[in-house]
Amino acid sequence: MNLVTLADENLRNFGEYPFIIFEDATFTNRQMINQASGLADGLKSLGVKKGDNVVVMLPNCPEVLISYQGILRCGAVIVPLIPLVNERELIHILGNCEATAMITTGDIFQKNKTMLRTIKLLKNIILMDNDSSAGTFPFWSLIRDHSETPDLPAIGEEDLAVILYTAGTTSTPKGVILTHKNLYSNAVNAARAHGTQATDITLIALPLSHSFGITSMNKAYTYGNLHVLMRKFQVEEAFKLIEKYKVTDFPGVPAMFITMLNSPDAERYDLSSWKSCLSGAAPFPVANLLAFQKRFNCTVFEAYGLSEASPAVSTNYYNRPTKPGSIGQPIPEVARYGSWMIKIRMSLRGKSGNYWSKVPTFRWAITSCPKRLRRRSDMNGCTPATWRKWTKRVTCTLWKEKRTSSSVAVLMFTPMILRKSFINIQPSRTQWPSAFRLR
Repeated sequence: MNLVTLADENLRNFGEYPFIIFEDATFTNRQMINQASGLADGLKSLGVKKGDNVVVMLPNCPEVLISYQGILRCGAVIVPLIPLVNERELIHILGNCEATAMITTGDIFQKNKTMLRTIKLLKNIILMDNDSSAGTFPFWSLIRDHSETPDLPAIGEEDLAVILYTAGTTSTPKGVILTHKNLYSNAVNAARAHGTQATDITLIALPLSHSFGITSMNKAYTYGNLHVLMRKFQVEEAFKLIEKYKVTDFPGVPAMFITMLNSPDAERYDLSSWKSCLSGAAPFPVANLLAFQKRFNCTVFEAYGLSEASPAVSTNYYNRPTKPGSIGQPIPEVARYGSWMIKIRMSLRGKSGNYWSKVPTFRWAITSCPKRLRRRSDMNGCTPATWRKWTKRVTCTLWKEKRTSSSVAVLMFTPMILRKSFINIQPSRTQWPSAFRLR
């Protein structure tokens, strides 16, 4: 049960097929696995070993998925970062996770070259383009020059797979530690709830450095269907791709869907193939949701998750009635302890609260404390004392009303503004409650 076998099972179960279309270029699942294996051998030749952390700082492109699988295949840990991370946060993250290698673009490297040279542990910088800067390695040459069938270490389900850094706009970024089992089980169980078929075509505009984007592509291995990848979300380009490739479903955030709803360009395209959307990461106002469904004749399945839960927790199921304004029901294998309550609480002030849930994907270890402290931990993260000291505040309470059999999720969190460029901005020192009705 790991993310490498998830990709290998995809090839074994579905054979070779077009896995990704990106800017009119097609990449099959076999091609991407072979390239990932070559990258894994290349990383091994550079001294990257099992348990090392490798930063991937790339815009959406097939190389992101090749990098992820290559890193995992050599036993290392992925640290995904959006390309727009500022220098202060980048310095902190590279030092905090003790990254030994980084995969990025020439432009990002040139912009941060002076700073990157000061990070002593960062020994290998791999550039995706043909930048020939001294001390760096070309991405594609590293793949071509190494074996597609390398001798690689065994990977266990409890081995670390990904460190997701989060909440960096309000405080120092904190890394959520996720194992192969966390992410594998989340992808498989979320896929069971969403019911995508091998004949469907999915549009991906979510950042592949975000937990929602990562899980969407992990789920892709279980579906065996074609995915059309966008470098970044642009509303008219999304309409063009839906028409051109007969896209049937589109996971995204409400800001994307509202932009599409208000766009006058929609009338110029044939969007009749588009049947469903998965909405997450923020509440979808009910009035906008209903207007969106009416205009595009497309069902919206709202869902809820958080990075610490790998990330999917609950969703509206494809084979059950949907309820606008609801975050649905727990995904398979997310069971409730007790008769009616799930409660997850993490507090900056040291009150760890309670956690009543059996969630195989949930990870409550936060790697924002120094790594020297994490080495003394038996939780793959912080000891309880340091965890309470260093973790961010996340409060989520779901409960079931006995008479109505409905549930309510009440969240207290820092407000998030999603700009047109879809970069998260979180104003500090402000909190508000947001309530969602759960069937």
